[in-house]
Amino acid sequence: MMLKRFVVSITLVCTVLYLGKCTSKYLMSRHEIQRHPEYPIFKVITEEGEVFEFDPSAALVDSVITGRLKDGSSVEIPLTRVAQVYAGKPDMLMSATACCLVGGATVVLMFVLAFAGLADFDLSE
Repeated sequence: MMLKRFVVSITLVCTVLYLGKCTSKYLMSRHEIQRHPEYPIFKVITEEGEVFEFDPSAALVDSVITGRLKDGSSVEIPLTRVAQVYAGKPDMLMSATACCLVGGATVVLMFVLAFAGLADFDLSE
């Protein structure tokens, strides 16, 4: 019975991590972010050279980037003024790596507990 719980817990942890989708920040052009409005925007560089950093992130809605700056003020930037953005893009490799690391650490922890006598695994099930 304990082994089944162990397998289910590892599977659940890895599934949640994988579905959580780790993101990495990528530099994108105005046209790239326009094709992917679902990506969170962390930083905007305008054609004039102005830099806007958002906390936590901004969103592209109807060709306007809206969000709250790190100083707490709100801003709306028309996409026509934007040269480049730093946006969060799902990184499947990072998600898979996180699953492997957390899953592996869970397995090691469970075996250490079993050998220390703090958990009772019946491997004959």
